Amino acid sequence: MTEFRDKRLLPKIQMVLTFCMFGLKPGDKYLQIQTEGERGTMERFLLIFAASALSVVSSRPARQYHVILDPKNWTEAQRYCREKFTDLASVDNTDDVDILMNMGLPTTLEPWIGLYYDGGTWQWSMTDKDFFKPDGANYRNWNPGEPSSGWNNAQCVYMKVTGLWDDSSCEWPRKPMCSDVRGSNVTFVHIDTSMTWPAAQKYCREHYTDLASVRSSAENQKIMDLKPAEEDVWLGLSKTSWTWSNGSTTTFHYWNDGEPNDQIAVCVMMLFKNLGKWVDSKCGQLRPFICYEEFLPVFKQILRLKLVGNPSLDPNDPDVSAALQQQLLQKLKDQNVNGNVNLNWMELADGKIFHQIEEENQT
Repeated sequence: MTEFRDKRLLPKIQMVLTFCMFGLKPGDKYLQIQTEGERGTMERFLLIFAASALSVVSSRPARQYHVILDPKNWTEAQRYCREKFTDLASVDNTDDVDILMNMGLPTTLEPWIGLYYDGGTWQWSMTDKDFFKPDGANYRNWNPGEPSSGWNNAQCVYMKVTGLWDDSSCEWPRKPMCSDVRGSNVTFVHIDTSMTWPAAQKYCREHYTDLASVRSSAENQKIMDLKPAEEDVWLGLSKTSWTWSNGSTTTFHYWNDGEPNDQIAVCVMMLFKNLGKWVDSKCGQLRPFICYEEFLPVFKQILRLKLVGNPSLDPNDPDVSAALQQQLLQKLKDQNVNGNVNLNWMELADGKIFHQIEEENQT
């Protein structure tokens, strides 16, 4: 087996811990601690304890690519990647393309990636099943002969000037029709800015509820009455016919000009001679292929803490230190620190975690 490897760089983990010491009363001050070199700050209290150190271990998934030069058909390549690594590679964005293109591989390389055509189904952007009851999700108002090109890039739906629907490339700029849902009531909102379907979906979700779902001929007519008479508008219906082997939901596409262009060729390879762009190819052909492997790199940081609390509580008591540890862990989760996080107190030479600091003289 011949393979090439590369790792994507990982950003540093930044964590903000904000917590109240076990035993603080309402209105008491609290301690805020931030890593990355910014020292924890605190107000002056009657009693201060200094912890020797708290060890914080965190991890997040990273990806390593493996380019296998021994040729296989797409199905065999998928099986091999799943047995040896994680799966055939997904290419989720231009950063992934750059990583693969900068691995020093031959420009003649045409390897399989994990993308394939599975036919797909038409689905509304809005996924609330209660919104579509009893059968609103199945309403369609296709123009005669449509949809006509679901096997290639035409996977998003727009309303024509006639009120009938057509499928189109999702990258074509059109003005979207958003929906604002309040309970059982829906209001349609026309946006007077042209954008791609993915951008329209993002805009509608950020400012309203979603791209417009059409459950009946009455709602179709409402949109017709609202939109300018000579304009097409995006609706919330789309089809994801091209699927990643690992289940990635990315909408990123990087097709070579004129691709995909063959309804029989339903698997995808990369053209390294043309910036890593994608071409459809018959799945039975023997080609090199790209696997990927996910792993969890471990990051360890040691934080030195100062705590304030009830003088009657001994922080070196196992129950008290365990309660503090649980509060810290919960605050990490509240601050959206994802992945596996382990907290451990580090003992000093005398076996203690905390040592009392004498009160500073007040002026």
